[in-house]
Amino acid sequence: MALNYKPQVPLTIKRGMTKDFIKELSNHQVSKSYWDECASSRKPISKENMEILKKMARGE
Repeated sequence: MALNYKPQVPLTIKRGMTKDFIKELSNHQVSKSYWDECASSRKPISKENMEILKKMARGE
């Protein structure tokens, strides 16, 4: 079941489709290893370099 979702638009689940929706939702959850990998990617960046990156992201 593909979901056609637009940001800021409410999503309505049709009657009788709740189980299918929950099943599809649970199939798209990220694993703990994903979050571990995200956390480990931050470690090599020093605080000084992180501040530079933040300034760049803000367009400063």
